[in-house]
Amino acid sequence: MDISEKLSEAMKLNEEKKNRVQALMYLATSEWKEYDGHLLQMQNCFEECFNGLESKQEKLKLVQESVSQSMTKLDVRRVWVEQMFKELGKKEKLMKELLQRMEEKEMLLGKYKDFVDEKIKDLALKEGHFQGLFGELRLFQHQMERRENEIDEKEKRLEKRKEELEVREGILELKLKLVSIRGCDEDEKAGDNAPYNPPPLKRCGNLAWGSGKILDADEEVMNLEEESSHRSKRSCIDGKNAGQVTADDLGKSGLGDIDVKEVMAKAFCTQNIIVIDDSDSDTDSKDNNVSNPINSPGSFYDDTEKEKLVSRFKYGQTWACYDGKDIIPRAYAQIMTVFQSGGIIRLGVAWLKPLWGFPGENKWINAGLPVGCGMFEWERTSVEAATVFSHQVCCLEKVHNRYCVLPGAGETWAIYKDWDIFAWACDPENHRQCKYEIVEVLEYQTSGSSLFDIRVACLDKMGGSLNSFQRRRQDEDGSFLIRSSNLYRFSHKVPSVRKACNVPGDVSDVTFDIEPESMPPGL
Repeated sequence: MDISEKLSEAMKLNEEKKNRVQALMYLATSEWKEYDGHLLQMQNCFEECFNGLESKQEKLKLVQESVSQSMTKLDVRRVWVEQMFKELGKKEKLMKELLQRMEEKEMLLGKYKDFVDEKIKDLALKEGHFQGLFGELRLFQHQMERRENEIDEKEKRLEKRKEELEVREGILELKLKLVSIRGCDEDEKAGDNAPYNPPPLKRCGNLAWGSGKILDADEEVMNLEEESSHRSKRSCIDGKNAGQVTADDLGKSGLGDIDVKEVMAKAFCTQNIIVIDDSDSDTDSKDNNVSNPINSPGSFYDDTEKEKLVSRFKYGQTWACYDGKDIIPRAYAQIMTVFQSGGIIRLGVAWLKPLWGFPGENKWINAGLPVGCGMFEWERTSVEAATVFSHQVCCLEKVHNRYCVLPGAGETWAIYKDWDIFAWACDPENHRQCKYEIVEVLEYQTSGSSLFDIRVACLDKMGGSLNSFQRRRQDEDGSFLIRSSNLYRFSHKVPSVRKACNVPGDVSDVTFDIEPESMPPGL
């Protein structure tokens, strides 16, 4: 083999190696490209991991800061807990000391309990002994109550006898006065040899004007008591079933201090009563029909003489007035001074406001409803003209500037029909729609535990007359009782002129001329 062939073969081998190298280079470049792409992916991945590590590092810093803060707080809390443990240790020592003391006291209480048990046994024995004594005391108390009841009955009988004796003494005194008057008349006429005819005695029903002369206060009281006793016998309603009211129910009013006889005597000072006797002549009856002027605003205008007008008013009197709130005179004023200013009569007065005492009266007053009688006290003072005054009322002065206005025996008053203090106080509209009736006050009665009762007689309007009333007949439920706890049923006093005919036993012949100014609406 020559050299050329060796060279050609060598060239072929080189060419093959070259091709192999090129193929290897191509594979190497392709693998390098793949490796470069892989490196890029790795770089991106490393960058992402690095960014995540940075964010985690920041979070770790924040966590480290919070942990440091928590550690400081924990240190503070640890210090506080250590202090609390110290305090708890002290308290534990105190609790141990207290427990020791409690154990000592418990031992003492055990001893005291034994002592108390012994005392309870002794008390049980004594209680049995006292129960026996209490039974004996109850028996003794029952005996004493029976004796007290017997004594009360005897006292009542004695009081009745005493009242009867007082009435008889008054009648005897009256008869003695009449006998002395007759004796004087007989002595005067003895020289002239003139026959003496004694004047006929008026019956006790003619209260204030028996023979043209006014009786003195004692005789009026005696006649009133006698007439009241006759009226109570003639009354048609028995008041035994009415409820009793005790003085413990009076509250702050002070109504329990009222003296019934004082009311009866005081009433005569305020009455305008004229009695007409049918046995007299016609001329006398005509003169008697001209009544005294009733105390009302209209009568003041008719009185032209100021001196007479001034003389009607006196210090301390209590008058019913028109207060502008109501057409009925049921506001009360007490006269303090009377004077003239510029030719006009003026009166300084103290107005009275009501005081409650019985249940329901406080609500009645708070509802602004009018109060016609009961306990009053001063409210305010003012100067008023004479035209606001209507009529004088019976007023008793009590302690602490308190005054009692009550219906007087023989007076005529307006009362409410179907009166209910609680219902009207809750709904004052019932008062505006109420109805009235006129009654005559007959007498005051006291019995048992009741304070007092007022017996009144119903008055019916006479046919064909506007303001004339007469007593209801005996067979028509003519009279009834009003308890002291029902005083607010009285609306107001109605001034009247009483005309009584001298016919024994005929109660209905007593008539009253009512003042129109004080007439309640609806009548």
